[in-house]
This record gives sequence, C-alpha cells and structure tokens, in this order.
Amino acid sequence: MYDDKVREFVSSIGMENIGKRLVNSREAKVTFEKPEMHLDTLLKYGNLLVDEQENVKRVQLADSYLKGAELAGKQSASLLG
Repeated sequence: MYDDKVREFVSSIGMENIGKRLVNSREAKVTFEKPEMHLDTLLKYGNLLVDEQENVKRVQLADSYLKGAELAGKQSASLLG
C-alpha cells in the first residue's frame, strides 16, 4: 500500500540521494501518510499474497520434479554403460 508513496519519494529526491536523506540526515524523519485500508483493498492484497505463494509452491514442485528426473536419467545412463 505504501509502494506508490515510496516511489514518489524516491523519484522526488533521486536514487543517488536516498542514502544521504535516510542515514544521519539533518532533515526531518521521512514519514508517509497512513493509507486508508478498506476491507476490499485488504482482501485484494491478501489474495495477491495467496496467489504468489501458490506460484512459489509450483516452482518448488517443478524444481523437485526436474531434479528427480535428472537423477533418474543419470541412473539409467549408468545402467547402460
């Protein structure tokens, strides 16, 4: 929810100035307005997180499958040789 605010902040001061602005700065502490959080917005972000977790599981499952297939291929090759 803060992504847009952070992007605006970074573009306003520039990437090269972020460190100077955040670490040991004499300027006021960086603050962002608290975004309004409605139930539908929270549900949308929650569903995005669930979808991302499902993608992570699929990738891990595919990696496991490919590693298993690779091992099976090596065993078959060793039986032939």
